Amino acid sequence: IDDLSAKPFWEVTADPQSFPWAEKLEQNANIIAEEFTQQILQKENTDSALFSGDSAWQSKVMGTGWSAFRLQRLGVWNVENCAKFPK
Repeated sequence: IDDLSAKPFWEVTADPQSFPWAEKLEQNANIIAEEFTQQILQKENTDSALFSGDSAWQSKVMGTGWSAFRLQRLGVWNVENCAKFPK
């Protein structure tokens, strides 16, 4: 891929034009953490149902021990998951 750079860590503050979404994300970090914590606390008693959607696929591709909660996958928004994080 032309102009693709492989880096172990991308410094957002050094190149804010490459990450126009980062500032808004950082400004809302507390809201994001609060909503996520609420979901975790609600789901603790239902054997991690929040993360179960991609588990079988992920285990085949990446091995066991991984979990994910996707708001978007392959460019498609997961409306049901997004509704759990309304802010």
